Amino acid sequence: MDTELARRLLALPSLDRKYAFTSASRCKICQANAPLSGVTDFWKSTGGYVFGKSGITVDWYRCSKCDFLFTDFFDNWTSDDFSRHVYNDEYIKVDPEYVGTRSTRVFEFLQPLLSLQAAPRVLDYGGGAGALSFLMREKNIDAISYDPFSSPVRPEGKFDVITCVEVMEHSPNPSATMGDIASLLAPGGCILLGISLQPQDINKLGASWWYCAPRNGHCSTYSVSTLARLGSSHNLKLHHGNRMNWCSWCFSDHPSEISRIIGPVFENMVLGAPKENKPGWYGIEKAFRWSNAETITWEHNVTEAPAVVRAKLLYHAVPFPGFAQQCKLTVQGKTVQVVPGATTDIELKSPGVVTAVLTNSLLFCPAENGLPDNRKLGIALQVE
Repeated sequence: MDTELARRLLALPSLDRKYAFTSASRCKICQANAPLSGVTDFWKSTGGYVFGKSGITVDWYRCSKCDFLFTDFFDNWTSDDFSRHVYNDEYIKVDPEYVGTRSTRVFEFLQPLLSLQAAPRVLDYGGGAGALSFLMREKNIDAISYDPFSSPVRPEGKFDVITCVEVMEHSPNPSATMGDIASLLAPGGCILLGISLQPQDINKLGASWWYCAPRNGHCSTYSVSTLARLGSSHNLKLHHGNRMNWCSWCFSDHPSEISRIIGPVFENMVLGAPKENKPGWYGIEKAFRWSNAETITWEHNVTEAPAVVRAKLLYHAVPFPGFAQQCKLTVQGKTVQVVPGATTDIELKSPGVVTAVLTNSLLFCPAENGLPDNRKLGIALQVE
């Protein structure tokens, strides 16, 4: 064995679950706990390890509340750092479509949508060398490109349509980027986002997912739930439909016809413990509460339809193994299994209220098993 490796192995402490918490991070979008999801090498690209490994590790974290999967590896990098180590002369090797092929394909999708709005003023945000906006101008569309990294002269005024194609995954600070984009959007306008969304088996894949590619500059990945939460913090409502890689945001108080064509409104319904002290709940312990009621009810008001509401149970713990199997969770009458991260989608054709009910027939008192806790406990949920 290598002497240095032997020294490092001998210096390791004994195994303890407390290190799982010290290895976690805080979600950059909702500030919830984000456990370690996996580790990649810096040279991992969207094609995998086609260039081998650099020996530099990159940690990835996934938020237990909004599903944001991210790394903090690039958080302190400057523009010069990115130019030198990511977006350099070799970048074409990890993203061959960067030179223009992608822009042609994207424009074919966007052109019929842009024709729905009379003389729209269009901004391609994060447009790199400006290939997409050039194609638009060739079709007499009033379009310009702006890239905070490569073309940092900020445009003036507001825009009816903002395209943002394969940009958000490059942002180490998505909340700030989202705020910057929203500040350029005109009332009644929309943001058309093209991005690869997390697959259904992301819990299993973690950082091994092909899109977790630091050599491409990818540091932030999203589910639909993540994007909905990200937009709502800037008064933006998310629309998502059958086009898997396309979403649209518009201001909540200024609906957009283009957004409606993209798909129905998408909203999150968080089934967690309340932030404030309320009947049926004990006090906050770190970021969760134990319930002390046999029935817990949540309601989510939907004001715009058609809509899809994704309900997610913020399961934290149960007082003894098998307790969850005694519980019953229904969302709008639909039974949902009580397991960590349980989710279900509810489709609404008209505005209304989505109701979720969690019931358990018997609370558990630890003192009855000789433990120093006289409380009667139900399920423990993360704070909303």
